[in-house]
Parts: sequence; C-alpha cells; structure tokens
Amino acid sequence: WQKMSNYLTEYSKRIPYEHAFRRPNLSLTSHSLLHDSYVFFSHLIPAYLADIGLRCIGHKPHIVNIYKNLHRTLLALESFTIRGEIQCSYDSVNSLRQLLTENNLSNEFFFDIRALHWPTYVESYLIGTKRYVLNEDVQCLNGAQKHLNNLRNIRWTFNTIVLVLLWRIFISKRPTARNLWYFIMNFFVAKFVRFFKILSAGNT
Repeated sequence: WQKMSNYLTEYSKRIPYEHAFRRPNLSLTSHSLLHDSYVFFSHLIPAYLADIGLRCIGHKPHIVNIYKNLHRTLLALESFTIRGEIQCSYDSVNSLRQLLTENNLSNEFFFDIRALHWPTYVESYLIGTKRYVLNEDVQCLNGAQKHLNNLRNIRWTFNTIVLVLLWRIFISKRPTARNLWYFIMNFFVAKFVRFFKILSAGNT
C-alpha cells in the first residue's frame, strides 16, 4: 500500500490536471480516528469554504458533492486499510494459472499481476484519465504544472498564517512556551546557516 501511495503521489505531480482543487497527496492509515480527523480538517472544511466562495461569486457549489462521491468510492478500500491486514488464499488462482500453463494458454488468458510494472500502470492510468475523462491535452503540461505550483504556494501561505495565529494565541502570552519556541527556532536557524556555509564552501 505504501508503494502504491508513493506511485500515485509522484506521478500525479508529474502529470497534473489543469483544474485541480488540491495538490495530490495520498496517505493511508489504519487508525479510524486519525482518518476521520484528516477527512474533516483536510477535506470537508476546505470543500465547504470553497462552496461558500463559489456561492459568493454566483457559481453553483459542487466541491462538497465531489468529496462525498470520493469518500463513497474510498469506502471500498476501507476493509483493506483501516481494518488491518487481511489474509487471503490464492490456491484457486494458482491452480488456474498452473492449468493454463500446462495447456499453453497462459499468454492468451494472462492475469498474473506479478509481472505488472506498477509505476508504468499508474502513469498510464493518470494519462488516460487526463486525456479521455477530463479531455485535457497530455502534451501541454506547463499550464497544469503552474496551477499545481500555485496550489502549493496557497497551501504554504495558509499554513504560515495558521502557525502565526497559533503562536499569537498559545505561545506569545506564555513565557515558558515563548522561550521554548525561540530555542527551537534558533536551533533550526543555526542548522540552516551551517548547512548554507558548507554548501557555499563546496561550490567554491
């Protein structure tokens, strides 16, 4: 599952969609509470805020419905992810594969996924979705990549604003927390300066 998650995230960034609402990021967990919390904060809240924005500019809201359809689709994976590891028997599949091999029919009825190259499969799947479902030009990725970079900048800006607000609310008014915050920031700044000096020395 982790490899598949990495493949989907990597190739979704290589083959971005022109009208993506969020940056591609797939993470799997076996903890239902963590999953529900992530869905609420990372899916539902942005979706409702986006629909409110669409209403304000006179467009029909549809982001929440998209996420609801997505969640219904993902329920099919719940038994294999959240509910833990499932032990399956492949005796019937192995018997059928052996029978086809003995009768020289393995090439005509090929279903052995062990020979499948998953990165290529994921790439072909995303290209097919972009071309045949979304009717986008797979040869022109510059605009979609620029849109993806804008989504990244929006996310970084939003996270920075949230961090500053949390600092103002919880840290700045407490001397102990403030001193700990300054210590952590000084530590990372010192590490960054040291890394930059080493990098500069290596380039000279």
